Amino acid sequence: MGLIEIFTEWFGRKNQKIIDLNLKKERKLLSKELAELENERNNIRDYVNRLDSLIDVEEKFISEPEKGGN
Repeated sequence: MGLIEIFTEWFGRKNQKIIDLNLKKERKLLSKELAELENERNNIRDYVNRLDSLIDVEEKFISEPEKGGN
């Protein structure tokens, strides 16, 4: 094997290691981002449910005087 072939193989292995490490790092970052987005989604769902409850209470409150007035 010539020096160029040895260097090419060595460089290819090193390059692949760097790619693998970057993929692991990206995977961890994406997992963290996904967890944060899921948490935010759950918070938004909670807020929407609270708003729906408040709207229901308000609608009942508004409709009660109408029933009493008739």
